[in-house]
Amino acid sequence: MKVNITIETIEHFKQLLDEYHTETESFLKKLSVGEKYEILTLTMMVRSNFNDFEEAYEAAKNKIHEQGLTEYFMERTKCNWQTLHGELQDVIAIQQLHGWEFFELMHSDDSDEDEEE
Repeated sequence: MKVNITIETIEHFKQLLDEYHTETESFLKKLSVGEKYEILTLTMMVRSNFNDFEEAYEAAKNKIHEQGLTEYFMERTKCNWQTLHGELQDVIAIQQLHGWEFFELMHSDDSDEDEEE
């Protein structure tokens, strides 16, 4: 599964949190359901031990119903904005260093030695 959201969208959301901007809710409402799930997925991946984007995306869909996504993020901006801000900052840093492939590809502890045997 590919990440479709743009880094600019993630950066804009983080910037709104930086300034505690009153347009945060309208920004979130303009995002598609898929984009909101991708933001949730990416933030879950930086704080949890999901192996790949698809696995985390399914967990995100099970965690929050699509009608509650905007409210979920708005609640986090009020009560837990520093954590959300840090997660978005980590997503941006990882994407800039490794690209979206870091999130999309399955990360495994298995080495290539198994293939050589």
